[in-house]
Amino acid sequence: MYGKLNIITLQEKFLKMNHEHLSALLGEYLQIRATSLNRLSSNAPRDDETILYFIPGIRKMIEDMYPECTSYIQASREILICKLKELFTLSSKTGRILVVNDNKMNTAEMLHDLSAMNLSFDFEGYYPGQDIPEKIEYIVTSGERALVPAQLRHLPIIDCGLRFISLTTIFSLFDHFGIPYNPALLARKYLQTVVTLSERWPLLGEGRFISDWCDTSPDQSKKITFRDFIANSKAMEKFILHSSKIAETDQAIHIYGETGTGKRMISEAIHNHSRRKGGPFISINCATRSQEIIERELFGVQRDASFFPSLWESACGGTLCIEEVGAMDERLQAKLLQALTENRYVRNGSSEYLTIDARVITTSSTRLDQGAHHQFNRDLLLLLSRYTCRVPTLNERTEDFEDLIYSYFKKNLLNKKIHIADDVISDLKNFDWQGNVQELYNVLQYMSCTGEETLTRDELPYFITGQNERGTPQSIVPHDISSLCHEIEKHGFLAESIEILNTYSQGKKNNIAYGRTPLQRLLAERGMHLSIQQLRLRLEKLNDMGLLIVRPGRGGTTISEKGEQLLQAALTSL
Repeated sequence: MYGKLNIITLQEKFLKMNHEHLSALLGEYLQIRATSLNRLSSNAPRDDETILYFIPGIRKMIEDMYPECTSYIQASREILICKLKELFTLSSKTGRILVVNDNKMNTAEMLHDLSAMNLSFDFEGYYPGQDIPEKIEYIVTSGERALVPAQLRHLPIIDCGLRFISLTTIFSLFDHFGIPYNPALLARKYLQTVVTLSERWPLLGEGRFISDWCDTSPDQSKKITFRDFIANSKAMEKFILHSSKIAETDQAIHIYGETGTGKRMISEAIHNHSRRKGGPFISINCATRSQEIIERELFGVQRDASFFPSLWESACGGTLCIEEVGAMDERLQAKLLQALTENRYVRNGSSEYLTIDARVITTSSTRLDQGAHHQFNRDLLLLLSRYTCRVPTLNERTEDFEDLIYSYFKKNLLNKKIHIADDVISDLKNFDWQGNVQELYNVLQYMSCTGEETLTRDELPYFITGQNERGTPQSIVPHDISSLCHEIEKHGFLAESIEILNTYSQGKKNNIAYGRTPLQRLLAERGMHLSIQQLRLRLEKLNDMGLLIVRPGRGGTTISEKGEQLLQAALTSL
């Protein structure tokens, strides 16, 4: 190995993408870690690591927290040219093109990249909060369709997708660590990796602050207890009291709650409050693994004289936490049911029964008897849910907001000096937190990178201030309904759009958001068969009209208040 690299970024989805990208190019030469900023205090950078960062504010923060770290490289990003083919076919007489991104720095970087291509177009930069330029004919954005001004969404939009770490940065890393390379071969491999990743990774979109991924090397030394939770609100106080009582039993416990509510931390607190606290706490997340890997890890593998131990063995005398258990297929659900019922199992490839000596805790982001999980094994559900607790959402914990904020700055970012203006606290309380506490923490780390000791509304991400400025939408008048229906009808899919909105509305009542594939399946069950491409076009149109709230990736999509009003009016008139 030539050295150690630690990638430190704000957004965990972006972090995972860059970790995968750099591992493909440098994994055989370097030990590569990936650390999200809000886990920095529990996963501190080491003085023998080179730190790769993107935003200058991150470097300043790390230097203040860890002065022993002295090796830094600032990464740059660039547009994937193959995503701009539509731009290259435009007439040289095309008028002004608006370049849209989420902040001034990213917009400036995009303008620089486009200018370097020597195209004969007049590019105009735009980011939220700016005045809208006149005489715009086209829009270019990097995965930020939601930030295109409403007045311009009728114009053609060229979306070049996410910008990847630049080839220049890759060369700098090879040079920094003294790794020999052939520039032409490395450039070819670089292009192969970015094309592959661009097809696999969704756009960050408004869900960029909603995390479903953790650091590659989390610190396990600190034991989490119920004392670590802030519980000023009645909802959280009641939840902690209930959880601590059932922790004292030795029965299976099921915890469900929205993304980012801290289900894994709560599982560990239950373990540390139980009679098994002296034993290990082991967890597996089913949502991030294939069914084959889940089975191998849960039940182990026996091959001749060698074997791969099961998690039941690793958790012996302690607790096994099975996160997102609803992601298991029917066969694995049945196998888990048999193991828990008989309190024993057979390691794959063996005929010998092994006894289970571990308490099981399961988690899910929605109820296992509703929505996408309505076919979950009923017998297994009854076994797992004898003791069930639902984690309150952040919007149910408004009394906890200020303590959560300042505790985060003090414990996670090791900064006791930061102060937040009162109007910012109000904005944060009024926001609809789809990613709950984890999303709040990710937003706070984003704001803290400015280096200012007092954080104002200028540091808030636009998707928060934009929602609060818009406030509660006014009721749609009949004329508006007619105009909206006419607009959809022009594209020839009014009935389909109503059914799509109705499906999302039913999901919202059950606290479920859908991605395209689950939506396609639900529509097919109702006799409406659409290809993914057809569905994508309809969703994009409904999103542009403000009828949906699109959250790419696991965040899913749901219906907006405006969409619900249109749906209600449409169903009433049928």
